[in-house]
Amino acid sequence: MIDLDSNEILAMTNFPSFDPNNRKKLNNMELLKNNSAIELFEPGSTVKPLALSALLKNNPELIESAVNTSPGWIEFEGYKTEDARNYGTLSTEEIISKSSNVGMVKLCADFDPSLILRTYYSLGLGKYMNEIFISTREGYLPEYKNLSPREKVSLCYGYGLQTTLVQLISAYSTIFSEGVYRPLKLIKNSSQFEEERILSKENAKQIKKILYQAIKNGTGFRAKVNDHDVFGKTGTARIFKDQKYNEDLHNALFIGMTKIEDKEYLVGLFVKNPKINGDGGGDVAAPIFSEIIETIQKL
Repeated sequence: MIDLDSNEILAMTNFPSFDPNNRKKLNNMELLKNNSAIELFEPGSTVKPLALSALLKNNPELIESAVNTSPGWIEFEGYKTEDARNYGTLSTEEIISKSSNVGMVKLCADFDPSLILRTYYSLGLGKYMNEIFISTREGYLPEYKNLSPREKVSLCYGYGLQTTLVQLISAYSTIFSEGVYRPLKLIKNSSQFEEERILSKENAKQIKKILYQAIKNGTGFRAKVNDHDVFGKTGTARIFKDQKYNEDLHNALFIGMTKIEDKEYLVGLFVKNPKINGDGGGDVAAPIFSEIIETIQKL
């Protein structure tokens, strides 16, 4: 959880956990890991707004486009990509809010992958986050020269790269800071790192507007909070295991922002292979965001 005014990390928690005052009963050393900063995963649909921001850098008119996603799937370079259902013709905004994989394939098919990867990197993916002074993982971005056309479009809907939750929430903080990258802070009043404009102000505002629609009319509707504007994106990613993506194993994600009184808070949630209430970001992670915000309001 981040305070967007200062970009300070207010909370970073993992579950299951342990009681640090009673370590004698700790028999699973895995519980000592800070998975928020070191667990690597493919981000699934949470990367779609970041991909769109990259595409808009090169072609701002793309925001006015419409894409036919019928019949709800597409075969591209010998692989089939599917949506949850047949959405028909979608605007660029709806491709993100409805989380259409088919729409992302069509949007990204003709773009230079180096443009997308450079934007991901500038947003903090594939980098060590030395500024927060704890152990982090670098993540993984592929070399664009080695990408097949299929691998290129997969990058646009969250496969073929790896990130941590801290990196992902940092990337979203840039969008909510009107396109200016500001390093996260874990230690209050720590030394300042340089800020850098990554996205134009107009680009960031367009993505923020889309993230509002993703809650109001899209896959993140379960993240709604009464009397609050919520912005965010769900993600569901199959887990790669035993040299293949398993149909029954998923990670559920949600990145969301809302304002409480005069403060804006950004929350990142990652649920590994959930077994209750579904397996997707919209079913599992988005409601947790709503519960967290409602709990804070009661404090």
